[in-house]
Amino acid sequence: MLTEIYRLFPRQIAKGKISDELLKTLHRKADKAFTKKQPDDASSRLAGRLEKQVWFPLTDPIAKDLSGIFAHSCWQWIQEAKNQWDNNTKAIWSKPFGVNVYEIWFNKQIPGDFNPVHIHGGDFSGVLYLDIPESIDDGDGVKGMLGIHGPECYNPRVFQMGMIQYFKPKAGEYYVFPAWQPHSVMPFDGPGERWSMAFNAEIVLEGNL
Repeated sequence: MLTEIYRLFPRQIAKGKISDELLKTLHRKADKAFTKKQPDDASSRLAGRLEKQVWFPLTDPIAKDLSGIFAHSCWQWIQEAKNQWDNNTKAIWSKPFGVNVYEIWFNKQIPGDFNPVHIHGGDFSGVLYLDIPESIDDGDGVKGMLGIHGPECYNPRVFQMGMIQYFKPKAGEYYVFPAWQPHSVMPFDGPGERWSMAFNAEIVLEGNL
């Protein structure tokens, strides 16, 4: 007779929201970046089939503001995650640390574009949505959605359930997760374009971890 059931290895994905004013400003920045004759192309080292991927210079004052939001959100992620950690892990992360956002880029996707399952460099990553086509909101499956993948592949014969959770993007909202977290973006049929921004961040330690 069974006496206990243990559901192990929780993962934490955080969602945030920026102001409508900042969203409008970033939308204008993205439009300018996408229409520039010689954009700062970022597609050579990034995953997926996207219409455009363009670096957002960190020297831009708006990029500095956005970096601050993302960095604080990563810090909050750690504070919330502490509730699931053992005492040894909590002790490690009681030491002073900071979060440095070291790159941000714009993504423009058109119908059929996608990101395969991939991970990022650094310690944290995330995505902010700027413009979402109505076709993603038609309730038809997982078109254009963010997929967060668990550790198992799909093989129901041996009880591997292909763990994946989909999140519907909404303009002005963003998600934060560890850089090692596998994720993907499903294609959509259109019409319209899917605009987003992504970032990578690193932990800056005061002392050795």
